[in-house]
Amino acid sequence: MGQLQSTGYGGYYPRTAMIKRIPLLWCLLLLSIGVPMTANAESKSAFIVVLVDGHESMSDTGVLDPVAMFVGQFGTKSMDDVLGVWRVHTKYKNLKMRFVIDSREKLMEEVRRLVLDGDERHLGKALRSSNDYITADPDPNRVRAIVLVHGGGNDGDSGLLSAQINRAKDSNVVVHAVAVGKKADKGLLKQIASRTKGRYFQVKDSSDLSSVMNKVMENIDRARDGKALIAQETYRDKKPKKDKVKRDKKDRKRRSRDRKSRDRDEDEDEDEDIDDEEDEDDEDGSGKAKSDSSVWIWVVVILLLLIGGGLGLFFILRKKQSTHEE
Repeated sequence: MGQLQSTGYGGYYPRTAMIKRIPLLWCLLLLSIGVPMTANAESKSAFIVVLVDGHESMSDTGVLDPVAMFVGQFGTKSMDDVLGVWRVHTKYKNLKMRFVIDSREKLMEEVRRLVLDGDERHLGKALRSSNDYITADPDPNRVRAIVLVHGGGNDGDSGLLSAQINRAKDSNVVVHAVAVGKKADKGLLKQIASRTKGRYFQVKDSSDLSSVMNKVMENIDRARDGKALIAQETYRDKKPKKDKVKRDKKDRKRRSRDRKSRDRDEDEDEDEDIDDEEDEDDEDGSGKAKSDSSVWIWVVVILLLLIGGGLGLFFILRKKQSTHEE
């Protein structure tokens, strides 16, 4: 079972009770010096539920201080702002709302003391409880909104979550969703904000959360004055980074193949050079062999000529000698 831990202690008071608290003397004094009493009346009051992810993984993220500063901005444009800040947790108890003007500093301190130690996130139950309180408000002219600061997904019934999103939409309850950190289910939070005509934001960590919460407040203030919300910001998808990693891997593989191909070509060139050298050696050897054989042939020819000449000379001399003897 999931829970929302409340920071409030009791119910909220009607507008008339608040006016009775202002001393008549101060009212007369303000009127006498010309300070307009209707300055704040021009802006609608707001009925806001802030849901903080109470999972234990959020305990060291530092989200509570920016949320507390966000809470401290209510009650400045209207004394009738009603606010509740709860953690999305694993145990439930009754939720309570309060006028911010009564105890702003105390409320901010209670936000900072929220314990984030849950082990599950039941967004459907959280939105159901928030819708119960907001739709029960007797003043239909208030600005109705849920601000969801979340670092995960939904561990509860998805059907219940979808039904409560539709309920918020039908009741003109806008959900502004803030995704905190890498583990936040950005697709789910973006869908919740889009279906309720709210705005979606995302931050890497709490260091950027304060500026984003100021943008959420700007949207609430614009709704007070009947103005359109600021345009939805676009966030870069992280998939291109994965694509870049894939491209880098492909580039490395291609370079490796090219390097191997060049090495093979160089090896083949070296082999061809070696073959050419061997062929040259063979040619040189055969040339030397031919040269040596031609020398020997000439030697044999000369010897034969010498032997033939010697024999011819021998027979000629012998013939002359025999002729003289006769």
